[in-house]
Amino acid sequence: MPLKRQREDGEEDEIDCSIKQPLLETDVEGQQVGTNEVKRSTRRANSKVKSKAKSLIDREITCSLPPLCSGNPQRFDTFADYELHYISNHTNTCLECKKNFPSAKLLELHISENHDPFMKIKLQRGEHVFGCFVESCDRMFRDHKKRRLHLIDKHDYPKDYLFSIVDRGIGKKDTSLIKKNTKNYGVWKPA
Repeated sequence: MPLKRQREDGEEDEIDCSIKQPLLETDVEGQQVGTNEVKRSTRRANSKVKSKAKSLIDREITCSLPPLCSGNPQRFDTFADYELHYISNHTNTCLECKKNFPSAKLLELHISENHDPFMKIKLQRGEHVFGCFVESCDRMFRDHKKRRLHLIDKHDYPKDYLFSIVDRGIGKKDTSLIKKNTKNYGVWKPA
């Protein structure tokens, strides 16, 4: 190891301020490289990320989650379509009967009214066991008819709302919670 020479009195260091080589930066692996090399490696990394993102976008998204999609997997072109499907079909599902519900409140009511053994005992005693559908309302009723009237009168639910949603859930074909007019009046013919 060479020894440094000692400075003599009055001797000053000469400092060279000119840049003789490109600035050095540290790359991803921790090695020092020139600025131009950093720009080139950044461009390469960006193009790799873009190509991976493009390949992810080009891929079809397949859902095979139970209960609805395990037997018949659903395919989606966009992540937004898949997300809508997931929220509507896989977030509020009864684990016992595999029915889906539009909200956590309706799922909770379904479980208590259909799968809770103590509910039947309470119902036989005449207790108020049917809860209101509205999240902020804690009212309970003796039967589902009084709950229906409450929802129509106090919360402005339409009279043709599908109040049996708590028992049957929503299926793939249900696009609305309003009952469809099932009366067939025939085809209208002008006189």
